[in-house]
Amino acid sequence: MAYRVTTLKMTSGERLPILRDGNGLPMFKPTVYALTELRARNLASNTLNQALRSIMVLHLFLSERGIALEYRMAEGKLLSLAELEALTRLSRLPLEQAVHLSDTVSLTARPKVVSLEAVRMRSQQHSPPEISSDVAGTRMRAIRDYVVWLARVHLSQHGLEQATERGLRDASESLVKAINARIPQKSRGNLTGAPEGLSEEVVAELLRLIDPHLDDNPWRFEHARYRNELIILWLLFLGPRRGEVLGVRVGDINFQKGTVTIHRRADDPEDPRADQPQTKTNPREIPVMPQLLLLTQAYVLNHRRKLPEARKHEFLFVASRTGMPMSISAANKLFSVLRARCPSLPDSVRAHVLRYTWNERFSQEMDKQKMAPEEEKRIRCYLMGWSNTSKMAAIYLRRHIRRRAKEVSLEMQNKLFFERNTK
Repeated sequence: MAYRVTTLKMTSGERLPILRDGNGLPMFKPTVYALTELRARNLASNTLNQALRSIMVLHLFLSERGIALEYRMAEGKLLSLAELEALTRLSRLPLEQAVHLSDTVSLTARPKVVSLEAVRMRSQQHSPPEISSDVAGTRMRAIRDYVVWLARVHLSQHGLEQATERGLRDASESLVKAINARIPQKSRGNLTGAPEGLSEEVVAELLRLIDPHLDDNPWRFEHARYRNELIILWLLFLGPRRGEVLGVRVGDINFQKGTVTIHRRADDPEDPRADQPQTKTNPREIPVMPQLLLLTQAYVLNHRRKLPEARKHEFLFVASRTGMPMSISAANKLFSVLRARCPSLPDSVRAHVLRYTWNERFSQEMDKQKMAPEEEKRIRCYLMGWSNTSKMAAIYLRRHIRRRAKEVSLEMQNKLFFERNTK
């Protein structure tokens, strides 16, 4: 069955994600859960979306096996250990692959417990990589909490037989223990946990390819060329998140002072996008170099203003055809098109990787200025919008120290080796 998560924009501006079934209708239990358990805790719409996408994986699993949890709970049961093991495997796959597997597997295949694994074995040579352990853990915790809630709702009904009630309570406790035991440990990534940015060679090639005047520029339309160049320059030079860039309004830029203010505007009623780009970090004012300001001003005056719909709102970056605020999916497509049409670029060229690249360049600059570590941490936290207690600044600092230690160690080894061979 084809499930999907969509987002409703309320008149107040609030965004409410909804899990829909194959007929496009909102699913009752997941909707009640999202409203009473998640939304009631003032969780961000992105958090609700992520939880519902996890619950969607559960329903894909249940549909594939023909499992009706309502009937199971009426018998004081939930999922067997074998079913939980199979659900765990499914939860580690990218959502698109999980959907594909659920569509591929026959509902009547036997033994049902291993049907998904059988399909995975048949497509082993072409199977995509699993999602990170952190994402898989988040997904499994969301599934666990939802099933426990379902059991709690069922237990609240009057007239349950004691044996059924006792069995369901035991099944709920067993499910929590079983899922907790299968939640992967948080990945350590590289030794410091800091993600890798782009090399200087890749950055140089990227800047060459996005030149709007280049004959083999990856984008055909003039507006898209200038807009996409500016987006990439903003991401690379200023280090903001993708959602922060998409949320910038022309009025947020002070062309006289040479600054841009990153605001937090959650559930903004003036933003027509149902899937509103979010600012997860603290609001802040960032300095912008004169050359980047001139490029921004030129985009606004020479390209953005040509689109009639763009004159009806303040958002800086707009869709090439409609002039409406640029969507998250359009920003993602920007990078997918760039990678597809520019084979000289690695697959790692994505919006968030440009933020990592900024942080690496910042570390190098602070090293040149011999900035004290604590001062470097404070400056980085402000520019990135992190709190002063954030661990991210320390992670980037440790990785830069590790890189410098490697360079110094190799220099010493080369020097000693040279001295040894000259005696």
